[in-house]
Formats: sequence, C-alpha cells, structure tokens
Amino acid sequence: MEDYDFVVEHDGLPSSGALECFCNAEIAADYNKAITTAYGHPKNALICSEYLSIKTEVFLWINSLKYFITGVNFVLRTICIALVAWIGYPTETQKLEMTTKVTFFVQYFNTAFLLLLVNADLSEQPFSFGLVGGIESDFDKTWYKLIGNTIVSTMIFSAVFPLMEACGFFSLRLLGRIVDKGFSTDPYVTKKTSI
Repeated sequence: MEDYDFVVEHDGLPSSGALECFCNAEIAADYNKAITTAYGHPKNALICSEYLSIKTEVFLWINSLKYFITGVNFVLRTICIALVAWIGYPTETQKLEMTTKVTFFVQYFNTAFLLLLVNADLSEQPFSFGLVGGIESDFDKTWYKLIGNTIVSTMIFSAVFPLMEACGFFSLRLLGRIVDKGFSTDPYVTKKTSI
C-alpha cells in the first residue's frame, strides 16, 4: 500500500515496483477479485483496478505516439516531395538527391530531435534556451526507458511502414480492377473503353 500511496502522491515518478508485482500476481490469481478489492486501504481505494487502468492508459499513449509520429512523417514526406518537384531541378538525379536529403532531415527533426527537446530539462546548463519544463536532464536509464523506447519503437515501425504502404496501395489498385471487372474471372472483361 505504501507503493500505491507513493505512486498517487508523486505522479510520473518511478516507484519501487512492488505495486506492479502485487497487482500482477493478484490479477493472475483472480481477476474479478483483484479489481474489486481494496486490500485494506484506509481510503478504500481499488488499488489493482486503478493500477490496471493507469497501466492501460500509459500503454495506449506510448503506442499511439509512435503511430502519430509515423503519420506526421508520411504527411511531411509527401509535402517535401511536392515542394522539391515544385522547385524543379535540371536533372532527375538532382531532384531525387534533394528529395532524399530534405525528407531525411525533416523526418529526423520530427522524430528524434523534437522528442528530445520536449522532454529536456536544461536548467543545470549554462544556456538553457528556455528548455526547463522537461523531466530529463541527462541521458540516464530513465531517459532510455521513456524517450529512447519511443524513438526505437518509431524507427522500427517506420522501417516496416513502407512495405505496409506498398501493400496497401497495391490492394487498392487490385480492388479497383476487381470492381471494374464486375468480380469476373475473365481477364478481358472490363467496364472501361478499350482498343
């Protein structure tokens, strides 16, 4: 119960882990009893029920963040490609080179650098640049647990996303062809005008 009280009073700080071990064991033994019992808490707080809801909320926020970052990167990539095409370059090689550079820098800034700056606490540094609202003042195990994990998860998802995107667009094209053929198996049937 001391660990539960510490977690409630010090929101966001890591605890000893006793609450996690206790609630995981109780939930594994009897789920319904675990979420409806106060276990003698003075304020009759449903300790494991609250633990489970906080754990679920944190899990959803952390996982949704990596998908959100990847979605924003997709939009930024599309904008960068359109801007480089609008600028125009004399050769296709120069255009491709500039598209790759601009897209890389914009996505790197969005994924890693902004996430680092948002969580930074530079109050102990000679120049803080106004970045004193974060919770991390150094690259320690807490930083890697909170921010590093999000960056790695985003990079893993970003590595798989192009394949998912290609499969998704191929599926849309295939579905369009099937609808155009009227779900026929004959390869020469089409609703479009052909020569």
